Amino acid sequence: MAFTAKTRVEVADAGDGQAKLTFTANYTDPDTGERVNQEWAKYTPGFSLSMWVLNEVVEANKIESGQPYTLTLAADEDYTPKGA
Repeated sequence: MAFTAKTRVEVADAGDGQAKLTFTANYTDPDTGERVNQEWAKYTPGFSLSMWVLNEVVEANKIESGQPYTLTLAADEDYTPKGA
């Protein structure tokens, strides 16, 4: 099972050589305020994910605030639910 979300990333300095990446639902154009990705919003009405990475990860991948990302989250195939 997997699902995807249209997101936008924000990059913040977390100190100690790290950056905080926050991915949020990308349903509004930041310049115009117009609704975008309407079909995605229907199925994933809200989304937020934060992670901390080394600054070198941000630099190597050229990650910048405002960049759009499509994230796919998939369950591990080798996971067996309890009671199964």
